[in-house]
Amino acid sequence: MSSRRHILLLLTLAASAAAGCNEVADSLLKNRTGPNGEDPAVAALGEALTAGPAMTRNLSNREYLNAVSDLIGERLPLDLQSAWTATTQFSGFDAVPWSNLDTKAVRDLSETLESILDRTVASPKVMTCSATTAEQVPYEACAKTVVESFALRAYGRPLAPAETQALAQRYTDGVTLAQDALTEPKAIFLDGLRAALGSVLLAPQFVTRIESPPTPDFTGVRDLDSYELASRLAFMFTGSIPDDELWSKAMDGTLVSNPDVLRAQAERLLDTKTDVFVQSFMGQWFDFRAFGSAAPGTLEHSMYNESWRVLADVVREGLPVTAVVQPGFTYLNQDLAKHYNVVGSFSNELTRVAIDERGGVLQQGSWLSLSSSPLKTSPIHRGRLVQDRLLCKVIPPPDSALFEQIKKVSESIPANASVKERLESHRNAGAACAGCHEYMDPIGLGLEGFDMSGRLRNAYADTGRPVETESNLLGRPFSRFSELNSMVAELPDYHRCAAEKLTVYSTRRIIDAGSKPDGDLLTYLTHPVDAKPPSLRTMITRLVMSKTFRQVNHGAAK
Repeated sequence: MSSRRHILLLLTLAASAAAGCNEVADSLLKNRTGPNGEDPAVAALGEALTAGPAMTRNLSNREYLNAVSDLIGERLPLDLQSAWTATTQFSGFDAVPWSNLDTKAVRDLSETLESILDRTVASPKVMTCSATTAEQVPYEACAKTVVESFALRAYGRPLAPAETQALAQRYTDGVTLAQDALTEPKAIFLDGLRAALGSVLLAPQFVTRIESPPTPDFTGVRDLDSYELASRLAFMFTGSIPDDELWSKAMDGTLVSNPDVLRAQAERLLDTKTDVFVQSFMGQWFDFRAFGSAAPGTLEHSMYNESWRVLADVVREGLPVTAVVQPGFTYLNQDLAKHYNVVGSFSNELTRVAIDERGGVLQQGSWLSLSSSPLKTSPIHRGRLVQDRLLCKVIPPPDSALFEQIKKVSESIPANASVKERLESHRNAGAACAGCHEYMDPIGLGLEGFDMSGRLRNAYADTGRPVETESNLLGRPFSRFSELNSMVAELPDYHRCAAEKLTVYSTRRIIDAGSKPDGDLLTYLTHPVDAKPPSLRTMITRLVMSKTFRQVNHGAAK
């Protein structure tokens, strides 16, 4: 095994042992932000909110890749994204629970890490000094500067003395191992750096976002310090570590001492990183990021770009939350226009087009394709997805007894029954079935006017039978999708669900909309502006300025 392989094994095993740590020492500023500067009545709602639980979670694969890329100043290719640990879904969003960071996961990263470290020690952003002589002291001094500066930004806070000592020891261990196989001083120096920097990239202080109590026995509410708050902001908007400007506000403490600074940083990140934020948050919320890896020039790639560009404009322009469902415009190119049967002159480039029939999430080819099987649509599945993603109503799958009942009902339905007749048979099969189908079926039927890839249709291709979209939602009848779409956009449950999804994504904690604390939070976030539903942009600012975002409760359930 080469010297470098020995070094990688050393730092991998060291990081594996460290991965069991649940607390990392820190000594940080703890100042409370002031009033959020909004209308007094609305601000009072925000100040009355309670803090949520502290966060402890591992970075997702994509967050890890983003953070390393920002540390070394080079965008890493996706093929360096390791099978670091399984990314699970948490209320519809990526999450890597603390317990998933195990020894095997850390070992699995070693091959990827070798390539990352080669790029790291060649990075001008990382190599802030250059040892030019063969004497050991200059090399050690250079290594100290490089490693401590790197760890400072990776950990997102000042280093504790024990951490500084551990990194120095890791460099020394790397040098010792390298001396067994190498003689050139600079090569030995670089391998020592690889060991120290590699241990940073595998440390729980980097791969895990930890909001630790000030003392082990502390169980109360506290303000996030400036570094923790900067981390929350950065990962919310960019999926990565704080950039230089946000970092400077964390270091001087103004991020927590001056609410105007916090608001300005949130607005700056939202303005400059709108596309990144939308692709991550709304790409997970509505699943369209599944098309993000589609080859350029394909219909799926155009659908992906249509989705995020429409929603980015909704956020960027401060449009009401209703515009997520009814924006009144979309982005089309020649292929999409043909697919959607939109008449006009289009090129290969996406162009913003004013149109009511497309653009909203339920009208986009990405959503309509991903909510269907390749061979046929399912009103039940689509209706269930809309309930989950837009109305935050989770409809559980049938248990074994109910599943057997469903099978019997299905077998009794005539072969020539229409889709609507089949759904009615299930809804009329008993209270257990009706309870779920009354929520799913109307929405699913309203979407039957779109086929498996989002094209409009009036009849089913396999049977030639006309598509029936007439139904009612909460007692309100509709005959076509446009009417259903308007109903969904206007529902207070949809507005509250949007606020809930935003909060879950930003804080990675479960929201109990039926509880008073979380119910109050959703009421605050969705409070009307000039008697109209707020924009997502307003919701984002309100959330960031609220105690829910600025404080943590170490005694609260996660």
